[in-house]
Amino acid sequence: MLDDNAVTDDVMPGDDVTPDLAPIEERFASGDLSGALAGLTRLDLTTMPVQLFDRALPLLLMSAMVVKGETRARRILDDVARARGDADPVVAAILKTYRAEACDAPDAAERLAGEALAELRTLDAAPVTRHRALTALINVRVDKGLGFDEDACQEAEALEPGLALVASVDSAEAQRGLLSYQVGDIDTSRTSLRSLYDEAVADGHFMIAGLYATHRAMTELYAGRPHAAREYLDEGERLGAMPHPPTPAVVRARGLLAVQERDEGALRALLAEPTFHGSEEHGAFGRAALIGVAAARREEWLEANEQLRRAEALADSLGLHEPGRRLWLDFPLAQSYVALGLREEARAVVERLSTMSGGRRPLLDGVVARINGLLAAPEDPVRALELLEESVAILSGAGLPDQLVLSLIELGRQRRACGRYAEARRALQRADLVAAQSSDRSLSAVARRVLDGSSLDALLEPLTEREREVALAAADGDSNRVIARAAFTSVRTVETQLSSIYRKLAISSRHQLTALVAAARR
Repeated sequence: MLDDNAVTDDVMPGDDVTPDLAPIEERFASGDLSGALAGLTRLDLTTMPVQLFDRALPLLLMSAMVVKGETRARRILDDVARARGDADPVVAAILKTYRAEACDAPDAAERLAGEALAELRTLDAAPVTRHRALTALINVRVDKGLGFDEDACQEAEALEPGLALVASVDSAEAQRGLLSYQVGDIDTSRTSLRSLYDEAVADGHFMIAGLYATHRAMTELYAGRPHAAREYLDEGERLGAMPHPPTPAVVRARGLLAVQERDEGALRALLAEPTFHGSEEHGAFGRAALIGVAAARREEWLEANEQLRRAEALADSLGLHEPGRRLWLDFPLAQSYVALGLREEARAVVERLSTMSGGRRPLLDGVVARINGLLAAPEDPVRALELLEESVAILSGAGLPDQLVLSLIELGRQRRACGRYAEARRALQRADLVAAQSSDRSLSAVARRVLDGSSLDALLEPLTEREREVALAAADGDSNRVIARAAFTSVRTVETQLSSIYRKLAISSRHQLTALVAAARR
C-alpha cells in the first residue's frame, strides 16, 4: 500500500511496464481495495499507454480514497499529474476530469469537467474518462442545485456497451439511483437501486451492494418507510459491506432513522462514533445537520438554528448547494428563522429555494408556500391560510410525507388562530394520520401535541368569544358573581350566558361543563 511519507515513489515508477489490469479490476469490483491499491502502486503510470492509463487512474484514485482517505487521494492525483505531465492532449483531458471530481468549488468543477468532455469528444479518445466526465458533470450540476441532467446521463449510457467501467457505481443507471432521490425523485431512485443492489449481490460485489443498501435506506426514510430502511441497513451489515467506523452516508441514514423513531439514545451513540478516515468535513456536516433536524422536530428552534447554520456553512464549503444533498436542512432552517423572528433570513432561504425550483420542483414549491404562509401570518392571516392550504395541496403529491405533515400542522395552527376550530382539528387529524402511516414517531409527537391542544377549541367552537371566556371561568370553578365582577357585568347576564352555553353544548349543568372542559384539556 501507499507510504505516507513517499507517495510518489509508491505510485510511479513501478516495476511492471506491461500491466494486466484485469486482475486488479476484479479485486476492486470484489471489494478488495487494499489488494487493488497494492497492485496499482506497482505499475508505472508515467509510461503507461493512454488506453491503459484511462482505465488505471480511476482505479488508483478510488482505491486510495477508500483505503487512505480523500486527502491522500488528492495528493496522489497531484503526484501523478506532475510525473506524467500534460503534453499529450488526451492525458491532459484525463487529468482535468479527475481534477474536476476533486474540486470543491462547483463552478470550477463544472468548467473543468465540461472542458475535458469537449476535448475528449473532439479527440474521440479515452472512453472511460469521457464517460467519467459526463458523470462528474451530472454530480456537480446536482450539487449546484440545477437538478438531474438526464441528457448527460443518456449520453453516458450510450457509451457503456463494451466499456469496462471501474464498477457498477460508475454507470449511468447508478447516477439515477444515487442522485434522483436527492432532487426529490424518490421513485426513480428506488427502481434503479433495487436492480443495482440485486446485481451487485449476485456478482459478489458486497462493498458496492452496501453502498446501494445505504442509499435504498435513504429513499425509504424520505418516503416514510423507516422499517424498510432499517431492513436495508441491517442487510448491508449482514453482507459485511458496511465499513467501521461508518462512512458519513451510513451515519446520515442511521441518524435519520433514529430521528424518525424518536430514539435519542441511538442518535447520541451514533454521533459519538469516530469519523470514517479522510471524510472529516463530510462527517462534521452530517452530525451538525442531524442534531439540527432532531431539534427542529422537537420544535426547539434556538438549538435547531445554531446547528443547522453550522451544517449549512459546512455544506457550502463542500460545494453542496442542492437541498437534497444536504439532508433538506434548508427547510427546517427557514422555519427556525421564522420562529426566532429572523424574518429577513427566512426570506433569503425562500428566495434561494424559489429560484432553484423555477416552478418545476413541487417539493421546493410546497415548502416555499409553507414558509411564506408562516411569514404572512402576523400581518395577513387570511393570506397565510391561503398559502398554507396551497402548501398542503402541493406536498400531497410530492413524495415526502414528513413535509406534508409539517404543512398540515401549520395549517391547523393557523386555522385555529383564525377561529376555524373544526377545520383546524381536521387538518391536525390528517397530520397525525400521515405521521402514523409513515411510522414517524417524532412528527407524530408534534402532531399529537398540537391536536390535543385543538380539542378544547373544537369543543368551544359554537360559542361566541365572550361565551368562551365565561365557559372556561365556570369550568375552572369561578362563581357567577366572580365571573360578573371580572367582566364588569351583572350576575343576571352571566346566568343568561351560561344558559346559552349549556344549550349550544347540549348539556344542562355546570358539573357537565366542568367535565367536558377537563376531558378536552386532557
